[in-house]
Amino acid sequence: MHTPFLKLVAEAYAKRHDDVSEICFVFPNKRSATFFSKYLDTAMNREHLAPGLMTISEFVTEFSDGIDASRYEQLFVLYNEYAKLSKEIGNFDRFMFWGDMLISDFNDVDRYMVDADQLFVNVERLKEINSNYLTEEQLNVIRRYWGDEKPHEYREQFWSHVSNSNDDEQAKANKKFLKLWEVLCPLYHEYRKELRKRGLTTSGMRYREAATRLRTATANDFEFKRYVFCGFNVLSTAEIQIFSRMKALGIADYYWDYNSPTFKLPRNRAGRFIEKNIKDFPSIYPLDQEDITSFPEIKIVGVPSNVGQAKLAGKFVSDMIETGVITNRENAINTAIVLPDETLFIPLIHSIPLGKDKIQTLNITMGFPMRLSPVASLVHNIVMLQLKVRNVHSMPAFFHEDVRVLLGMPTIYGIAPKECEAVLNVITSKRMFMLPAQMLCEIAPSYELIFSPIGPKSGIKQVKNYLDSVLDFVDASINKSDQADRELQHQFIIAYKQAVMELYEAASEYKIEMQDLTFFQLMERTIHSAKINFRGEPLKGLQVMGMLETRSLDFENVVVLSMNERIFPRKQFSKSFIPESLRKAYGMATNDFQESIYAYYFYRLIARAKNVWLTYDARNVGGTKSSEMSRYLTQLLYLFKGSNATHSIATFRGTTFTSPEIIMSKTGHVMKMLNKFLTPGSGFNLSPSAIHTYIECPLHFYLQYVEGYRSENEITEYMDSATYGTILHAVSQKFYESVKESGHPVITSELLQQSIKPGNRHFLERIITETVNKEFNKLDDDKLLTPLVGEALVMGKVMLETVVSMFRREIPLTPFTFIEAEKKVSGQYKVNRDLSVNVYMIIDRIDEINGTRRFIDYKTGSDELSVPSVEKLFDPEYTKNVKGIMQLLFYCLVYRYINNDDRPVQPLIYKLSKISIEGINPLKIGGNELTDYHEVLAEYEERLHGVITEIFSKDIPFTQAKTENVCTFCEFKSICQREGSKF
Repeated sequence: MHTPFLKLVAEAYAKRHDDVSEICFVFPNKRSATFFSKYLDTAMNREHLAPGLMTISEFVTEFSDGIDASRYEQLFVLYNEYAKLSKEIGNFDRFMFWGDMLISDFNDVDRYMVDADQLFVNVERLKEINSNYLTEEQLNVIRRYWGDEKPHEYREQFWSHVSNSNDDEQAKANKKFLKLWEVLCPLYHEYRKELRKRGLTTSGMRYREAATRLRTATANDFEFKRYVFCGFNVLSTAEIQIFSRMKALGIADYYWDYNSPTFKLPRNRAGRFIEKNIKDFPSIYPLDQEDITSFPEIKIVGVPSNVGQAKLAGKFVSDMIETGVITNRENAINTAIVLPDETLFIPLIHSIPLGKDKIQTLNITMGFPMRLSPVASLVHNIVMLQLKVRNVHSMPAFFHEDVRVLLGMPTIYGIAPKECEAVLNVITSKRMFMLPAQMLCEIAPSYELIFSPIGPKSGIKQVKNYLDSVLDFVDASINKSDQADRELQHQFIIAYKQAVMELYEAASEYKIEMQDLTFFQLMERTIHSAKINFRGEPLKGLQVMGMLETRSLDFENVVVLSMNERIFPRKQFSKSFIPESLRKAYGMATNDFQESIYAYYFYRLIARAKNVWLTYDARNVGGTKSSEMSRYLTQLLYLFKGSNATHSIATFRGTTFTSPEIIMSKTGHVMKMLNKFLTPGSGFNLSPSAIHTYIECPLHFYLQYVEGYRSENEITEYMDSATYGTILHAVSQKFYESVKESGHPVITSELLQQSIKPGNRHFLERIITETVNKEFNKLDDDKLLTPLVGEALVMGKVMLETVVSMFRREIPLTPFTFIEAEKKVSGQYKVNRDLSVNVYMIIDRIDEINGTRRFIDYKTGSDELSVPSVEKLFDPEYTKNVKGIMQLLFYCLVYRYINNDDRPVQPLIYKLSKISIEGINPLKIGGNELTDYHEVLAEYEERLHGVITEIFSKDIPFTQAKTENVCTFCEFKSICQREGSKF
């Protein structure tokens, strides 16, 4: 490993200074100062007075006044000042969404020493905008960073674009932008003035004030005789002015970590800014180092899993211990694991080998992201529950999915499991989308506090009290449990309550009124960025850190996870009111800055290492998480010759096996269950669907119909095909039954034509409304005439058109006699002298035309109307959907036996989804139209009896389906470990 950069600086000063107490070393962050202190103590090798050590922020604070304002204080002050200047946004709830952007913009204006009066120029002076408002000092800074004089050009392009537009919508947007732009300058000044008045400041204000004060400072105004700035990269304008002034006073020294084979390559973003810094701010002492011209040993590993990367990092550590790369298990400080993606923090901690003969000490420098804690997830789900509360029939109600998610959380479920199950059963059985708060409190009284709705007009005190009460409730529940991490959970709750109190106190002090939604969202923002710091010795143990914590630090062994595009480098979205062109024109930070910063962090980190492992998620998953490897990996593999980088894809060890065939023998228990189908009144019946299921898969038949296993009915937010079909059946039934009850069993063409006329459809519309409200919306009987809305309204109109189309197709068949709808037929069916089975079926409709009775089955799916032969109805490998034909023939056969009625019957399928196009067509078997089921009765009866006999035969077990085509949508396929057909 090459000598660490900070150690080189420490040695340079130790050699030349016996007394370093009058020197102050300034670093980008505290951790680099800590490591430097250790290196300096070692290099001095003698007793000495300690030098000054501080971060750049601490240095700037010494030359500025005021207390740092919290993000809340900045936001509230900004809003109050904006409200005095403009009436465009009347309340804080509307202002909050872009207030944060203004705060960041004003902060940048200060850090980059921009004259706000010139930047936020009044648009009434557009003619003057072409003149150059930049001072010579600003021009020098821009030349230094951009290497050209383009700002004038950028500014002209921007204002030309804003003021000239032929598009009306664009012109309106431009006017709104210009109207907002006009108030930014006075808002900037009033915002800063109010902060000063309150004794507050921001980081940008500190930098501007420090840079301004130092312009007139002398060497005697400083505490130390020399300030040594170490490990900086991209500098703001304020920092450049500070460095320049101290250089002019002769009291500063600068050391830049620029020793990497990648930095000196042309057009490499990593060294873009630092090259200029080295020329402008050279070092006093040369560092005792040679140019690094070679790369460390780099292993790039693609892992087809996100969490798998954490597991692999643990294996890397184990391998380093076994091979002696890590020699000191107790203090593996020469090894760092870097996490660009914080979500891998928990998996990584569980993957690192810890123990006596393994890693004994971890140093977690990045802190635990609060948003990843169970408490944050719990409160987030409660917030989502409250934000979606709606008034249903003047009563507050919660969305079913939010209730499901919340009750499914272990912390909540463990409080009262039976009450949770009761709520979930109500959701499923009544198919309720919105759950009244009062009902939830009655079913689950233990959760009454959580299910107390917070109205949108609730004050912040009520919201704060609600969150406090919920957190106390959860805390008390955790303390009663036997959770191993309850003390850690308790600390998370304390941190969350402190964040709630901080927001409440700040809002109260600044007299900010906001809705509950806004309060919750502010809390979510705070928790998203908050971290819980761990206590520990920073100079001991294997280092687990974020990329920012690696600044100026060097390690012998480096493992970096999540090296994917959009993660590292992270995709930057410019959230700013100051357009990119104006930012460039005034030398402010742009997205380009971030690109250079990330590149520098990465290549600097690996430059002095000996062993480097870089992993990325190699899954082709798409979405926001890119599976593309980071550009830095691509550069190492293909751009930098001699990078020593190898590329491989990690594979997981797995045992391949063939799924065993599942055979369920008909044991005594199974035969006892089957005998229930033979016992009258047992409630166990064979239906056409059950028989068809057996034909396709005997094992499925056993699980569903014999043992009674069924998947939980999923509550969907849309009308599924089964519900749609049920409603159409009910609508047709109600219409024909109402006609029959009115004394007109004979359906005439005039009756149907009158019913479908556009002005006469009120009766059909009423039936549809009642049926949809009952079957889909699950309303009580006294509310069935509630007008349909949303998807229910759309589907109601579709149903109306479907019924109208069916009536149009039936007009040529009139007159016919309607006999019955939804005819229930049950009893015992004799198969042979030794076997009689319980049967049950529902015939959708029975009518009669010209002396021929018709059994009609309504279908909304893709049922076939023809089959090559009766044999194919019982062929488990026949892939076409002929279930409807088999079912109708079963109706005819069983109806004949139960009712001793051998009259001719024509079975028909109405394909409702296509009836307007295809009309009503007869069934065909073997190419012949089926006008009477008797034509195929003998063969059908023989094959049906064979199947039923097989079901109850003790010697024939229940086996899996012969073809996996039927397994695609099977609810039991996970048991068989089958996937079904692939589309």
